[in-house]
Amino acid sequence: MDDARAWAASEARLIADFSELPAGLEPYRDEIAAAKAAYDFKEHLSVHAGHRAAISDELARTLAVVGSAQECAGRLQELLACGGDSLIFALPGSGRVERLRFITEEVLSKVAGE
Repeated sequence: MDDARAWAASEARLIADFSELPAGLEPYRDEIAAAKAAYDFKEHLSVHAGHRAAISDELARTLAVVGSAQECAGRLQELLACGGDSLIFALPGSGRVERLRFITEEVLSKVAGE
């Protein structure tokens, strides 16, 4: 969760400028605004960025795919079922090789296998 939180805070900063929030993000309106106000570009996408504290676990889970391999696979299947046809995996910070292995070997194998 911590690795994804900085990325999710970055996304929340961008979403704050939407003229209308998607219905699923409406409950997070104040939190998204706070993330924009707290965002520090000097720490952009750093997994240690102070602005990552501006968002809750719930908002981070809404904006990012995080969790166990089974949880991530399930979330990806939900997103693909909504009509998504491609996925982008951000790998900020250290441990990129381990995260890439986790995604390819443990998560995507479950998505492809179902």
